Amino acid sequence: MRHGRRLIATPLLVALLAIEGSDIFFAAASIPSAFATTRDPFLLFPSNILAVLGLRSLYVVLAGSVRETKALRRGLAAVLLIAGAKIVVEPWIHVPAYVPVAAISACLVVAWTVGRLAGHAFLR
Repeated sequence: MRHGRRLIATPLLVALLAIEGSDIFFAAASIPSAFATTRDPFLLFPSNILAVLGLRSLYVVLAGSVRETKALRRGLAAVLLIAGAKIVVEPWIHVPAYVPVAAISACLVVAWTVGRLAGHAFLR
């Protein structure tokens, strides 16, 4: 915004910088999990771009779901364990890319299903 001849920063600019900074931080934090799936840079670059574009909306969905059930928390913990295990064993054992993707998908589906079907009472 201009005030006379000078440009001034408004609180909206500060909020925009904070939001975009968090997007960049979370995109950088997702690089290890992307490397857990594949080492192909052709896939890594677009996946990080799409992560930045869809991260905020996915966070809203997951935050609402995590509040409802602890099963999803356990499922997300399993996702991190799978990604970490893939990174650790990759130098010695070749794991095809579809294996961790299928395992991660299965963990999320099972955690969501258990949370929905269990009525949440015994998981809290």
